[in-house]
Amino acid sequence: MKDFWKLISILILIWLVITFWWVLLLIAVATLLVWGIIRYRQKRKRVIHMSSDRKDITSTTTSQEFDEQIKSAKPIKQEKSVVESIKQATSEPNFNYNAPIHIDRPVIHQLRRKLTDFVVVDIETTGFDEYEDGITQISAVKYKNDIVTDTFDTYVKPGCDIPQKVQFLTHITNEKVANAPTAKDAIEELKSFVGNIPLVGHNFRFDLKFLIHNGFNLSDISYEDTLPMSNSKLPELDNHKLPTLKHYFGITNESHNSLNDCKTTGTVYQHLRDDDLDSVPISEPTTTKFAGLRFCITGQFMEASRDEISELIIRNGGRVTKSVSKLTNYLIDGIQVDVRLTDGVHSGSELKAAELIQNGSALKIIDYQALQELLANSTTTSA
Repeated sequence: MKDFWKLISILILIWLVITFWWVLLLIAVATLLVWGIIRYRQKRKRVIHMSSDRKDITSTTTSQEFDEQIKSAKPIKQEKSVVESIKQATSEPNFNYNAPIHIDRPVIHQLRRKLTDFVVVDIETTGFDEYEDGITQISAVKYKNDIVTDTFDTYVKPGCDIPQKVQFLTHITNEKVANAPTAKDAIEELKSFVGNIPLVGHNFRFDLKFLIHNGFNLSDISYEDTLPMSNSKLPELDNHKLPTLKHYFGITNESHNSLNDCKTTGTVYQHLRDDDLDSVPISEPTTTKFAGLRFCITGQFMEASRDEISELIIRNGGRVTKSVSKLTNYLIDGIQVDVRLTDGVHSGSELKAAELIQNGSALKIIDYQALQELLANSTTTSA
């Protein structure tokens, strides 16, 4: 009888395995996955990396032991310059392998207190990678008791060509930076300008990684970032980019120029710091110089962004349309860089304007300089 029940149990087990094989397979896969994660984390513990608060990465390890760790580890990208500098140091013929290694690096604090004395810092770059791209402009605005007391502004030679799309975005050309100081020299001046005053910036982690990579090696860096502040205090906004906050708080100056962005960030910081979070409506036109005139904008401009040109027209009583029509008075024509051009050379607005002019329309095609001349020669009528 005992053998009978044993046989029955074996048959039931075989039936369960055949019927629910997929469950067993899932359990096996999950087990392997958990084992792999544990192994990965154990391996990561051996990798040299930079902690989020930028503490010194060495302690009592001897130089020879640390050198072996460096050679065997695969550092993450942020540690590239640190690891290379250590390897270079340990390759020196007179290097003392019995002494501990101490690496001087900034201790970085993101502040959570209200500042009335601070320096707003902003940079322009050729791209997003601090190892491959360069700085093209560094600016700073110093506030004492919430009042602007000094400014710092310089173009910087980036050590590489500025891509065309970045030139249109920042209005900084290769010619402008040809005789500019290097990033190292400019940052030395910036360090003197900043002193020990806390910093403020928008998405400042981006700026900070470029600055530190190029020599901004103050022993202690304290900063406040308006990006997480706006995320927390203005969650209803579609995004928290600086131009969006500029419009929200009714700030009128040029964007994507680091000095103007510093001034914008300073005002944004004061609003967020003081919980002065009400939207400031766009002011009414300051003049009616363009009253009754319709403008369309096409292409890109080195002098200003399309948004800034639109704001200029609207502030002077004009109207900006998205396309050219029989009612359009002026087409403001820039440089065409879009890869989707109608005929490969001209935009749809350019072709439509040319057709209307050929059919007798009074529409005029002008550039940015002509727009400025039109504004200067128009009759002013206070709104």
